[in-house]
Amino acid sequence: MGNVYRKQGRNDEAQVVYEQLIKEKPHLLVAKINLAFLLYERNKNNPRVRSLAEAVMQRLDPKTAPAGLPIAALANRLSPHAPEAHLLMGLVHANANQDADAMNQFVKALQLREEYPDAHYQLGLALARQNQFDRAAVHLQRTLQLNPHHPRAQKFLDLIRQQQQ
Repeated sequence: MGNVYRKQGRNDEAQVVYEQLIKEKPHLLVAKINLAFLLYERNKNNPRVRSLAEAVMQRLDPKTAPAGLPIAALANRLSPHAPEAHLLMGLVHANANQDADAMNQFVKALQLREEYPDAHYQLGLALARQNQFDRAAVHLQRTLQLNPHHPRAQKFLDLIRQQQQ
């Protein structure tokens, strides 16, 4: 719902939704990422935010830095051997509709931690956007094996199965 509010320009309401989700489910990475994007967008004219952005962007791939600044800054601080860094960079690419780059990052995350439900889930979504439904279903099923209570994996797996029929 936060993303819907954000697309409608209702940023105060979007921020409340993201903060409530984080309060209820502190492990929910997507809500934290969406809140980071929103806060950056709302505060990028602040001189302190702008100077931090400039410092971070000097160390980032220019192709992904503008859209993914908050996430890329966090990933940049993580070790390149941390699967979380690759998941975050994959989300940056996915947010910029760069599915091939996103999938590469999700695969790298899985190479570092094979049993990483969030990486399987995100890879499944990216594959589905590329109409690779069979491969997407495999990763969504793996997500559910690793985390049977994943809030959205079953929903998307059901949608993919409908597409396959």
